[in-house]
Amino acid sequence: LVAHEQMIKLSTVIGIDLGTQVVYADSEDTKEALLIDKESGLRGRPNQIVIIDQEFIPVEQKSGRPPKFPHDSHKLQVLSYLKLVESSTGHTPSYGVINYGNEKVFKVLWNTENRQLLESQIKEIHQAMVSGEVHRNHDRIGKCKNCSRAHACPERLV
Repeated sequence: LVAHEQMIKLSTVIGIDLGTQVVYADSEDTKEALLIDKESGLRGRPNQIVIIDQEFIPVEQKSGRPPKFPHDSHKLQVLSYLKLVESSTGHTPSYGVINYGNEKVFKVLWNTENRQLLESQIKEIHQAMVSGEVHRNHDRIGKCKNCSRAHACPERLV
């Protein structure tokens, strides 16, 4: 029911038909199956996967103040979901969606440039896992203050 209500709001913002079928909806009450790409090692659960024009489109819901442009981390999250949807279904979606509280919606294209971006980030993560060396990538005190890993971070700001 929640997924359906979100789809109604989303449909008006990005201009999709209200008859769009929600085929996957992860929530606190029910945990959908984890999507896995064995080739890259990616694993994840998008908030929703909807069918639009016979394509499986991952939708990521974000709360908080909507930005002017999608945050890089959110974009990479949706790119990861696009890769997962492609490998899980055998069909290539043309885009994914980031929905910031139904106030601002962004399409993230699944094109050559974004595929290369995701691949480079996956390689970087694999290298960090092998070397065991990872560094903080920001100077934002608020981000550090609310980080779930702050207790173990030797580079924390607070």
